[in-house]
Amino acid sequence: LHPSSNTEIGLSTAIIMSTNSSNGNDVTITVGTKVLIQGLDKAPQYNYHIGTVIDQQQATGRLSIRLRSNPKKVLGIKPEKLTAVPNLETVEDHVYGKFCNLAHDVGRVQGKYKQEVEILEALEEVNTIPQASVFITLWYLYAQKLNNFDKAFTYVAQAALALNLPIIPSVNSYELLPGETALTTQEGLIKELATSGFGFLMDCFLGGERDVGKLEKTCQVMENIIILAERVSRDEISFEILAQMYFCYSDVLQKMSKFMEAAEMYKKADEYRQMHAPGERYVSALLPLPEMFMCEAVLNEHPQSKMKELFEEGIAEARNSLKITTELNDERVYKAKTLLAYLLFKSIELHLAAPTIDYCQETLSPAQEGYQVAMAKGDQPAIDQAHFILDNLKLA
Repeated sequence: LHPSSNTEIGLSTAIIMSTNSSNGNDVTITVGTKVLIQGLDKAPQYNYHIGTVIDQQQATGRLSIRLRSNPKKVLGIKPEKLTAVPNLETVEDHVYGKFCNLAHDVGRVQGKYKQEVEILEALEEVNTIPQASVFITLWYLYAQKLNNFDKAFTYVAQAALALNLPIIPSVNSYELLPGETALTTQEGLIKELATSGFGFLMDCFLGGERDVGKLEKTCQVMENIIILAERVSRDEISFEILAQMYFCYSDVLQKMSKFMEAAEMYKKADEYRQMHAPGERYVSALLPLPEMFMCEAVLNEHPQSKMKELFEEGIAEARNSLKITTELNDERVYKAKTLLAYLLFKSIELHLAAPTIDYCQETLSPAQEGYQVAMAKGDQPAIDQAHFILDNLKLA
């Protein structure tokens, strides 16, 4: 290994420097080629680093390589110690696949995860055809091994975009973890993205993400993944998984104050739960549904007539939730009662409904019943909500 001069001379890409076939990669190496360094004995610290060919040392036959990880560092390396990073536009899939497997061995077998990331990112930089399998692996490495969640998010997003392209990306068979089934099919990649990838996005969201721009991107990526999940067979992604995805997506939309979109997603979650298990309902999705109409009416500045319309829809959904939880003998029926009472009371408070004796009585009964059960269960949020209704209903 010889340090090379930093003077970049002889940069004509017309000069073919090497054709390396020792690693099963018959790719011509010229100036500008991205290469993987391996097989160094005297300076093993540079093995599995990526660099770019900037020159040929005529006297020694070595190639001058600028390191990707340290652009100020230029090394002189024998051509047989270099493997060109393959481009799918100029090589066959099996050559590309071998390179992916090499990256896999560097990371999962030798434990050099940073080098695996560098190799895969170089592969992604060279290829104009997006490779979902590479993006998914990079997401996993950044999230699980390197704890760089911003980078992980970037690659989840890129994987979702790549799999949504009309052109089916080439799929390469290497494992996410030793012993796991290789991701060899389009549907397998989508399943990984829809389960683990979607779960990662929810972890980021539940971790307290407050940046509006990041939440918007999270919404978009979730939507792209759901579109993919809808396309594959239910053998790969069950109705139950789809129900959970729509439920989680609703929570993020709600955080973005997109209440009507969230309401539709909650309904979709309940619909898929019924497809998964006829007769069952997604109560956790039905309970927040009425509130979406109230929040839309109150927080998104609608005229009085529109507010009244939204409240009427919300109250109808609340009655439906109460009916379903009662029929199912669900323990959360008291929450449905309290919620119905709350919407009825707010409609009085906002002058959307007249405080007639019958209307007030209709509000009072579920509030009292909900309050009693909430007290017995020690459900403080429900206690506070019912107590608020009961106290203020007297004034109304």
